[in-house]
Formats: sequence, structure tokens, C-alpha cells
Amino acid sequence: MLEPPYELIADGLKDGTVVPFFGAAASAAYRPETESWEPGKPFFPSGGEVASMLAAAVSYTVSKEAYADALSDLVSAVGGIASGVGADRVETALSPILKKHIGDSPALALIASWAEHVQGDRRSLDRKLRQYFAVDGRPGLLHTMLADIDAARVYVTTNYDDLLEKALLHRRPHLIIDRGDKGLGVSVAGGPLQSVACTGKELYELLNDPKTQQPSSPVIFKMHGSVDLRTSSNDSYLITEEDYVDFLGRSGGHYIPPYVSGLFANKNFLFLGYSLADWNVRVILRKLLKTTAGKVRFWAIVRGRSDIEQSVWQAQNLNIYPMNLLDFTAKLAAHLK
Repeated sequence: MLEPPYELIADGLKDGTVVPFFGAAASAAYRPETESWEPGKPFFPSGGEVASMLAAAVSYTVSKEAYADALSDLVSAVGGIASGVGADRVETALSPILKKHIGDSPALALIASWAEHVQGDRRSLDRKLRQYFAVDGRPGLLHTMLADIDAARVYVTTNYDDLLEKALLHRRPHLIIDRGDKGLGVSVAGGPLQSVACTGKELYELLNDPKTQQPSSPVIFKMHGSVDLRTSSNDSYLITEEDYVDFLGRSGGHYIPPYVSGLFANKNFLFLGYSLADWNVRVILRKLLKTTAGKVRFWAIVRGRSDIEQSVWQAQNLNIYPMNLLDFTAKLAAHLK
């Protein structure tokens, strides 16, 4: 298996030419291995756990019924070919294969859409999400290690949690939160959240050092919203299918504020803890790849992939490394020293 170029990545992080993107597995990597999640636990859930919990809350059973029907049809088909094999034995053999390739639960985005548009409204959906994500968690080595790199000036996350803010607390980071229809929420060096236009000069005036015209503190860009432990009125979640469509189809292509895009100029990108099975992740990657026009290198430490995915993305300057995120962090730490 191809190993990541640890030394090149470490050198880029130390000279500020690599931008880290934190995905869901970056938050889940440091949770207790043997402890199951439920609301109120001091660690963050996986997307699958949120999907299951939310599906139960809004009585979403469509996907499980479809899975059960598909499994039943397969068992019947195999029974017609090999009549001497018991149905229970066939089901036991086929069930894990079916789960692996198509799953027995729908995507979180679809369940969230069902919760908002069919069974409830946006307020009730956000209330449930706050129960899941308003957790006083602690950053792990991956967060603290990258937060201690002085040359790193921009961090990106698609997670709702505040682990990056906590890891960077000693550097008093600026915070930019995409809040969908509510616009950008901006905190200057830990100050109160304020509404700022996506375009225009306000972000530059608020966040840049007037002498250097560079960020006066590290910038955290929360691309998909955020939970605010202090007040629910600041919460925002890009989570439904409609949210993703609106986000990626914005007029002018400003799914990333021009200020943040400017910080990406001539940088390489390191994606940590993403699944390329998620269509919204693939679209974001595709947009970034197109805007950089092959001038930079993308590295992705991911959970699962096929050889076809590897070949397709490799041809577009994205190197995929399917490996445990904790193993990657430990090896990268040795080079950062």
C-alpha cells in the first residue's frame, strides 16, 4: 500500500503551505473504543450514529424496510438455486455483504430532510442536533499537534464541534462560520459572534493585520456550521440535502468566502478523516480541484475506498491513503518533531 509522504506533509505544515481539513473521523478518532455513544456522552457521534438516532426520533423506517425487502428477495433467490441450504444460513451469510455495499440505513442528509420537511420543522431538527453535538469534548493529539504549528494560519473543518477552537485557544483564533441563510458568523480573536457579509472588505478589515495584510491570528473556517455551547441561538447546521444543494449552488460560486479562498492561494490541502462515499465531500473536492487547476497537491487520509476511486482521484492530483487516522497522526508527529 502506498504510504503518505510524511516528510513533505510535515514540511508543508511547518512552513504554512499546507491547509488541513478536518472531517468527521478526526473528531471521532479519540472517543473511547469500547463505549457506545448516546446523547450526553462527553465525545462526539459518528454520522451513522446521528443518522440512526435521528431516524428513530422522527420515525424514519423507509430505508430499513427496503433493506429487509432486498435481503428477503436475495434469500429467496439463493434458496431457489441451492434448495438444500437453510434460509437462516443464507441470511446470515448475505446480511453483512449487503450492509457493506449498500448499507441498512439512509444517508444522514436524507433523514435530516425527512425530519424538517415531513415530520417536523427546522426548529425541531436543530433542537435534536443540539442534543447530539452540544458536548464538552476534548481535542486529541491530531488537533493539538497541528494547532501548535505557528506557520499554520488557516484551518478548515466540516464538523459542528468546537475541538479546533479549544486546541487553538492559546493562539486566540479568528472564527468564520458559514451559517447558510443567516450569512457568515465571525468571531475576532475569541470575541462575540457577529454577522459579516461573505463578500466585500469587512472580513479583511476585521481579521487582517493592517501592516502585513495577513490574518492577525489563525483563522478557523467552519464550512458546514457550528454548535455554540453558550447559546443555541448561534447554532447552525448544514445537514439536509437541501442545505447541501443550496450551499454548493450559490450564485457567484461563493460556497467559500473570497477572503478564505485568498488564504488557499498556492497552498496544498490535507484532508483528514473524510469518507469519499459522501457525495457532498466529492463535490467539494471536485470544486477545489477545478479552482486550483492542477497547481497544487491534495492528500486525503480516508476511511475506505475502491481501486476505481483511487485511480480517478489520483488522475486529478488527489492522493488517497486508506488508513487509520491515529496511525497517520503518530507517524506525522515523528516528522513534525
